[in-house]
Amino acid sequence: MSQYQIAIISLSGVLALLALTVILLLYIFRHQLWQLKYQLAKYRLGKKVLSTNMVNDKFLYDAFVSYSSADESWVLNQLVEQLENDQQSESGPIKLCLHERDFQIGLPIADNIVLSLQNSATCILVLTEKFTESYWCNFEAQVAHHMFQEQNRESNLVK
Repeated sequence: MSQYQIAIISLSGVLALLALTVILLLYIFRHQLWQLKYQLAKYRLGKKVLSTNMVNDKFLYDAFVSYSSADESWVLNQLVEQLENDQQSESGPIKLCLHERDFQIGLPIADNIVLSLQNSATCILVLTEKFTESYWCNFEAQVAHHMFQEQNRESNLVK
């Protein structure tokens, strides 16, 4: 075998290895992007995440509501109306965290999601077909699951 053939075989092997590496990195990036955004949001928020989630040993919100904008009408007119205006509950009306009402202006979306989940005792996922198609809904679900698992609050994730 000549040096030329050895060089071609070596170059082919290196290119194949490079192609596999790129495919693996793209796969990881695609399927773990939420994790990177979550960690970046936690880093940017720093102590704010740890210090603002409770007031007098209570969460600011009873529940963070995650839903697709396609389901906004039902969520606002049915779910929110019923839960926030329920006067028959022993503990009184439930205070919900809704992105259009409670997110802080100027903060990146990922930071708002992390902060809102941190400030909420539970998370309500309104699971619909549109929910599963939404990038941000999936991000909220992944972060809620991961965060509540980290904090031993898994039972607080309502589906």
